[in-house]
Amino acid sequence: MKFFSKLLLSITSLSLVSLAPVQVFAQEDKIEIEFWFANGGKVEEANQAIVENFNNSQDEIHVTATFQGNYDEQFTKTQQAFAANDQPEIFVIDTPYLEVANENGMLEPIQPLIERDSEEVNFEDFIEGVLGNSYIEDELMGLPYFKSTPILYVNKTLLDKTDFTLEDLGSWEGLSGAIRAIDNGDDINGITMHLYDWIFQSFLEQGNGTVMNEDRTEYTVNSQAGVEAMDFMRELVEEEVWKIPAGGETGSSTFSDFSAGVSGFAFSSTADLTNYLEAAQEGGFELSAVMLPEKEKHSVDGGGCQIVLASGLDEEHKEAAWKFIKFATSAEQNFVNLEITGYLPIRHSTVELNEYKQLIEDQPLYKVAYEQLEFAGPAPQHPTIQEAHTIWLEEMERMFNDLENISTQDALDRTVERANLLLN
Repeated sequence: MKFFSKLLLSITSLSLVSLAPVQVFAQEDKIEIEFWFANGGKVEEANQAIVENFNNSQDEIHVTATFQGNYDEQFTKTQQAFAANDQPEIFVIDTPYLEVANENGMLEPIQPLIERDSEEVNFEDFIEGVLGNSYIEDELMGLPYFKSTPILYVNKTLLDKTDFTLEDLGSWEGLSGAIRAIDNGDDINGITMHLYDWIFQSFLEQGNGTVMNEDRTEYTVNSQAGVEAMDFMRELVEEEVWKIPAGGETGSSTFSDFSAGVSGFAFSSTADLTNYLEAAQEGGFELSAVMLPEKEKHSVDGGGCQIVLASGLDEEHKEAAWKFIKFATSAEQNFVNLEITGYLPIRHSTVELNEYKQLIEDQPLYKVAYEQLEFAGPAPQHPTIQEAHTIWLEEMERMFNDLENISTQDALDRTVERANLLLN
């Protein structure tokens, strides 16, 4: 994926009657840049739209965007590309992999470029709630790109048949009561929801718990706050009003039950908003969405990806790639993304665009994610965090398959015991 400039020679006229001079035209190729991204569907549509806008905006650089699977698959392919010295110039990276990529020498720090181009980048314009996971220690390694938080999607048609309102969903107690009220013990589940560490982490932090201790020397999800966060789910599962799809982390079943109108609620990313809007329209029910409920406090973990520069680029490709990153994280292109998907505004200036104001007026649900940014913080980061997530998932599946014999405390203790081994 390296660029080699060359001259293209074109013979435009050659007289067979006389030996007229041959006219030669020289044209330098555009700089070719590869950009790898994760996730298909509307996310792919948004990425391709931004790339097309960039390619049409100038004639010096051509960016090719390539879908590489989900975040896990994309990161694995990117690692393999680096090993083969055939890496893309630009790629997105999910938060759990940022420190791993840095340890492996895959990232080019962008702090010097931001300082050099400070007026153009206008870094202060980025919304604070989306920036946390772009840093490693105090060094900026990428820029926020497709950023999200989880929100609660609501089948309001089902909710309206109960005595609960949207306002009641703002607390753990209100939400659990609404889940019980919607479930009819037959063909309507209060909620269908897979095991999702993103939701658990947010609930844990709402009770003032943490995933790791401050100096990141041990995992701490087995605290009282962690037990209470898991017990919120466990109690509803035991009452058979919270359905966990078979196989644990099966988000497709969560979405399919909600889309079919047989589940009252679903926790999912703000990036899924347009998918849920279409599902509700096709399913013939009214959709609403609210922020996650609060316990001791409002808290939600940020999610989504950063856009980063690959290390080891020559100066020409580095500058070309950086030009695309600046373009892709502008307010105008951020709006292209969020309109298609439901991802978050990443800049204050995005929210000030007339197009955004009109979008909010036409569909107020886009505003929920932005309002929740006030309570958003960075997701936990550590080179072992993805493996720790896998351990948590395994232990939670084991617990829910044997509720009579495994307590929540035992399951989380086992999670921490195994996860802490990763740190040594």
